Amino acid sequence: MRDTIGTALEGVIVRVNADKATLGFARTSENGTYKITLKSDAKQLIVTAEAIGYEKTKREIKNVSQECNFNLKEKTTDLKEVVVKAPAIYQRGDTLSYNLASYIGKNDYTLKDAMKKLPGIEVGDKGSIKYLGKEISNFYINGMDLLGGRYNIATTNIPASFVNSVQVLSNHQAIKANKDVFSDNVAINVNMSNKAKFKPVGSYGVSLGAGKHTLYEINGAGMLFKSNFQMLASLKAGNINQFALTDGTNHFDNKETLSTLSNLLENISATTPPIEVDRYASPTDRLLSFNILRKIRKDVTLKGNIGYSYAKSQYDYSLTRSYADADNNVIIAQASSWNTRTTQKRLILATHCRAQVLF
Repeated sequence: MRDTIGTALEGVIVRVNADKATLGFARTSENGTYKITLKSDAKQLIVTAEAIGYEKTKREIKNVSQECNFNLKEKTTDLKEVVVKAPAIYQRGDTLSYNLASYIGKNDYTLKDAMKKLPGIEVGDKGSIKYLGKEISNFYINGMDLLGGRYNIATTNIPASFVNSVQVLSNHQAIKANKDVFSDNVAINVNMSNKAKFKPVGSYGVSLGAGKHTLYEINGAGMLFKSNFQMLASLKAGNINQFALTDGTNHFDNKETLSTLSNLLENISATTPPIEVDRYASPTDRLLSFNILRKIRKDVTLKGNIGYSYAKSQYDYSLTRSYADADNNVIIAQASSWNTRTTQKRLILATHCRAQVLF
C-alpha cells in the first residue's frame, strides 16, 4: 500500500466484501503490506482501502489468490467557515479591557453613548467618568494624554465605531518614576481602530427646528491618531441645547467652577420651572477646541490645547396661584427673568515628560 509518490503507508484499513457482507479485513504494516485469508463462493470480491488523509479507494477483483496493490491519493478537506469573536471583557494584570463592539447599540453614536453601557463604568450628566464609584484620575487615547481633564471633547466627538476597546487601568501611576509606588487611582485608556490611526477622519451633524425663532445646532470634528502624533479639533454652535460649559469642563481641576448665576439657575428650585432646563432655557452656545500632541521620545511629549467657549442663557418664568375664600379669590402672581453669560478662553502649551512632574 503506497501513496502517489511511492511511499509505503502504514495503518491503512483494507476490507474485502461480497454481497454487502464483510469477509475479512487487515491493517497495513510499516512497509505497507497486508494479508487477508478468506473462504467464499462469490465469484467477484470488492476490496476497499481507506486511511485518514487519503481518498477511499475500491477495486473489484476475481475470487482467486492474488496481490492487490493500491496507490492512495491524498484527500483535500475544505474546512467550515469559522468566526472568531473577541470576548466582551477580559483582564490582564491590573488592566480590564472592554471590547466596545460587544456593547454598541444602533443608537450609540458617540463614545460617550457606548461607555454608558459598560459594566462598572458610570458616565455622569456633565460627562464625568467613574469606575465602581471612583472618579478616574487620567484619560488616555492610545496610551497618550492629549486632553487631560477635558476629556468630554473626546467622548462627545469620537464616534463609537472608531474605537476598538476601552481599558480600565487600576492602581495607576501617571508618573513613570513612581511606577513601583502603590496607588489606588483608576485611569481610562481608549484604543482607536485602524481607520482612525492611519488617516484623518471626522464626524459632523446638523439639526434645524422652528419656534419663536429659528433653532439650529451644527457640530463637526476632525481627528488623527498615529503612534507618535495625535490631533483632535472640534467646532460646535447652536441654540437648542446647552453644551459649551459642560463639554469644556476640566474634570481634574477641582477649582474650576461655573459662574454664580449658572449655579443659581440650576440649584434654586424656587425660581426655576419644575422641568428639564433644555425645555425652557433659550441658550446660545459656541465651542471651539483644537488639541495636538507630538511624541518626541519614549517618555517625552509636546502638546498644545486651545479652547474657546461661549454660553448665554435666558428665560422668563411666571407662576400664578389662586386661593378661594368665602368672599372672593386671592391671586398671588410671581414672575422672574434670568439672563446669564459666560465666556471661557484657554491656551495651553505644555511639555510632558512622563518620568517627571508636569510643568
